[in-house]
Amino acid sequence: MGGEKFTAQRLVFLLVSVIVFSAVQADRHECARVCQRNVHKTCEYNFTVEWYLTLSKACYECPFNLTDCHRPHCIAADGHMRAVVAVNRQIPGPMIEVCEGDTLVVNVKNELEDGESTVIHWHGIHQMGTPYMDGVSMITQCPIPQFTTFRYTFKASPAGTHFYHSHVGSQIADGLYGALIVRKPPEDEPHRTLYDEDLSSHVVQLADWFPEPSNARFIQFVHKEPDFFLPVSLLLNGRSDNYEVKLSSNPNITAKPPLEVFHVTQGNRYRFRFTNAGHMKCQFKVSVDAHNLTVIAADGVDVKPLEVDAFGIKPGERFDVVLHANQSVGNYWLKAAGLVDCGFLAHVALGVIRYDGAADEYPTEDRKANRLGKYLNPTLSEPWNPIATHGPDFDILMDELENFKNENFTDENVDAKYYLGMDFLLNNNPKFNPPIYYPAEELRPPKTHLTPAFDNITFAFPPVPLMTQPDDIDSAWFCNHSTVNTTNCGDDLCKCTHMVEFKLNQVVEMVLINEGKPIPVEHALHLHGAYFRVLGVGKLESSTSVEEIKTLHEEGNLRYKLISPSYRDTVIVPDNGYAIIRFRTDNPGVWLFHCHFNVHLNLGQAMLLKFGDFAEYPSIPANLPRCGSWGGHVYKDATHRDQCPKQPVQECKEPTATGSRSLPPFSLFQLVIFVLQVSWIKAGLL
Repeated sequence: MGGEKFTAQRLVFLLVSVIVFSAVQADRHECARVCQRNVHKTCEYNFTVEWYLTLSKACYECPFNLTDCHRPHCIAADGHMRAVVAVNRQIPGPMIEVCEGDTLVVNVKNELEDGESTVIHWHGIHQMGTPYMDGVSMITQCPIPQFTTFRYTFKASPAGTHFYHSHVGSQIADGLYGALIVRKPPEDEPHRTLYDEDLSSHVVQLADWFPEPSNARFIQFVHKEPDFFLPVSLLLNGRSDNYEVKLSSNPNITAKPPLEVFHVTQGNRYRFRFTNAGHMKCQFKVSVDAHNLTVIAADGVDVKPLEVDAFGIKPGERFDVVLHANQSVGNYWLKAAGLVDCGFLAHVALGVIRYDGAADEYPTEDRKANRLGKYLNPTLSEPWNPIATHGPDFDILMDELENFKNENFTDENVDAKYYLGMDFLLNNNPKFNPPIYYPAEELRPPKTHLTPAFDNITFAFPPVPLMTQPDDIDSAWFCNHSTVNTTNCGDDLCKCTHMVEFKLNQVVEMVLINEGKPIPVEHALHLHGAYFRVLGVGKLESSTSVEEIKTLHEEGNLRYKLISPSYRDTVIVPDNGYAIIRFRTDNPGVWLFHCHFNVHLNLGQAMLLKFGDFAEYPSIPANLPRCGSWGGHVYKDATHRDQCPKQPVQECKEPTATGSRSLPPFSLFQLVIFVLQVSWIKAGLL
């Protein structure tokens, strides 16, 4: 009798598997195809953004029945029940696969129950001709209010491995991200002979993860202790088995969610595409047991093939690699070991490379064993030996990665040079330390908070979308190091809409300087709207200054690569170090340049790069939503900071260019979810 029941259960599981597989196949979009030259489609997607729940009723008996974990709307995540922000009840959100030159139409409907707004940024898409579709709240568009839909329409360009994510608050940390793959015709792929398959199922999306909505931790980080804001789990394609789930009817019976499995055939070569949608200082060291990886693209741009044992991928970065399935039939760990905020190998995101014919089981090898050997893009927060060039263990920095094209820029004329310092400031930022009640000088670690800044300026988003309503905002809202006296910003907060302007079609060289004071922290800087060339990345032995790096640069004493430098849109600036980038301002628009560690961005480590004048920009569609403040001193007919120029924000009684902007509040809905989770934990339900 028991055997008959077991057989019946297996048949039910098989039926569910067939249904789920059929649903997945039916969901495959017609634009996910083999690309052809001069053949383009209009590809429409419908996204619903809402608060949702991991291990919801859609999961049925997951993880005790692993088949149930693959049901539509089931988000198993790491095995811990929590509220999430999901697109179409999926984490990651639906994958977009199109061909270069296709027209993408994405209808984003905001169903967030707490009245929260949202936007979606298309990370890696340059938005040439459509800068108002870049998806940055209060820069390129109005935020999308609850109950409304915004239609994004733009060309899928350039080709490469990209992703989309929210650019509001910490929604990316709660699950609002997904892959955006833009392919080329096979005959236009320079590395097509290096691999046999480029499969949708071999896209790997990495992220860090909290056990509760991120705003709960962010609020504690801001108003209590900075060290509280650290991830607990690491997700690979939205999956982890970090937690055991207890059976409600018998808590002694436990199970873990399934990990992602990638199927390969022995002898074949596969293109794997990796993205890092992490929001903290969380680098992943990626490797596959017993296999080398050949890196063929970075941030969507082809590079000269480089075989490595492991590579690092930091928030905002993407890598394409080729895995040759040349080992014995079996199961092998795909490891993404967490570094820096993710625990220096204490946390590992895992997947399984399963050869056809291998048993349906996990590898028996050590999950956390550190793979040694050639390591591309290491974290420079660790000690680094710049002269190591051979042996079993040595690092390859990103400025050593070469573009696939043999380009020589030694004779290129540079139209503008800009030295950008970045650091943390201990000041009376009213976000952390209202000077009247608990000023910074009265607090001691761990309750001491530092303000991130570029050129000692903390970024404030304008009260009106700059790209779509430029005539509605006074120029006094904007600043840069030449218009604000930043010498006092170390003690007093200087906060404004930090913007640097360049003429169209200039060649700009920026030297990014991470001064490393008062704490050494690297930064992942991402530029919207353009690629830049990485000419050099280096790290000094101790904290530095803009003046020191500028002198070294002018004397030719920094790392400098002008022959076949790699093109990127995200670069890591090591603590006590620098990165030298060069780009052409050939895409008219106002582009956000910011640290992709989300907590740094939310606290003001950002600026705008303005390419050209507004008169040179593409026409703005007349029906785009408009928004802004009601009352206060916002618009051009308002009185601004003329009475107290070049003063820190707290010293000016009139509304000033330093302005003020509150981060999105911790919503009532999220608070209720947080309280419920605490109650569930106490009751032993989680």
